[in-house]
Amino acid sequence: MPKFIWKEASAYKVEIFIGGDHGTAINTCVDYATRVGLCVTVEPTIYCYRGGYCDGVRVGLINYARFPKSQEQIWNTAVELAEHLQIALGQGSFTVQDHKQSLFYSEREEDGCSPD
Repeated sequence: MPKFIWKEASAYKVEIFIGGDHGTAINTCVDYATRVGLCVTVEPTIYCYRGGYCDGVRVGLINYARFPKSQEQIWNTAVELAEHLQIALGQGSFTVQDHKQSLFYSEREEDGCSPD
């Protein structure tokens, strides 16, 4: 009879929403995950907005019961990964969201950022 284990952790999910190339996002996530010890989902999506649309990704982080973390640790990891994705994908903004809050980050002038 096979042996098995059960592990539990409190459910917590954070998602990153960002435009850009799916393949580049995967490579960036693999590099980051390898460096810090992480597993994420990377889903292609299309963002539709006034005047057009663009390809993008939705990146998911959960409280993986095999290696449980605090909500704060997962949130901070998501923000850090989003910053890496923003650079790799050449984007001016991204959003990180959980069930309580949504953080919009932008470097674009049209969002109120002043040029350097």
